[in-house]
Amino acid sequence: MASWSPRQPTRQVRRVAMDRCEICGAQGSFRRIELREMLFGTREAFTYLRCPGCGVLRIATVPADLGPYYPPSYYDGPPLPARPTVSKVAAIANRVRWETVLFGPGRRSARLLRRWASLPPPTVDERRQVRRLGLASFDDPVLDVGCGRRADQLVALRRMGFRKLTGIDPFLDADGEVEGVRLRKIGIGDVKGSFQTITFHHSFEHVPDPLVTLAAGKAVRLTVSRVVGGRNIVQVEYIVDGGTTAYVFTFTTTATRYAADAPTFAKMIDSLRLTA
Repeated sequence: MASWSPRQPTRQVRRVAMDRCEICGAQGSFRRIELREMLFGTREAFTYLRCPGCGVLRIATVPADLGPYYPPSYYDGPPLPARPTVSKVAAIANRVRWETVLFGPGRRSARLLRRWASLPPPTVDERRQVRRLGLASFDDPVLDVGCGRRADQLVALRRMGFRKLTGIDPFLDADGEVEGVRLRKIGIGDVKGSFQTITFHHSFEHVPDPLVTLAAGKAVRLTVSRVVGGRNIVQVEYIVDGGTTAYVFTFTTTATRYAADAPTFAKMIDSLRLTA
């Protein structure tokens, strides 16, 4: 769905009553705002409601068929870099090297196999990413909600050496697999099993019912900025440490909208129904 930005045409219509905010439970009079679809240029108008409690802006009525708003082109980003073909010995040496750097054990094996390793050791950013995700083993199971066709986040983990990776997205064409990562055409309500980490990379704000059940925990915010096309793009990551499971929520905004978007998204995360 279209996201708000200062350049999009908006028109405040009137204040209307809404029984209850589905995010924080607030009740009262909600401001009604009309926004137009700008990603694909259809300019179709949609009515959104802004909660006076948590500040979340949500669509008043979710279209019965979301398919037209998530066409194949929505998932087709730039192609993933080709994965180099290596020998079995090199693959083992690479895995041992990465496992040693990321998790500690196996230093002697890593030294013995060093001459056959074809990949450099993990970068500082890659090591930080693994720590943020709360992963302590290549066998820690990870679930990515709203993974898309390419499942880039999971493929990156797969190339590091992680083995138990699952991506779900109700808008996939069908169940499938990409580079050993299992993809399922389902929503989070249909998932069975437990995971060390559950990630929502730019997808949480798209789910029809965001009141997912999480393990109680504390959210930690991480902000990363980069310049894209002359605009300062800000990526905000909230990590909810639930003890046995970590939940990672990522969204992107611009520097001009950061002061407004980040606190609102934080309230949205804090308003989740948390259960022990």
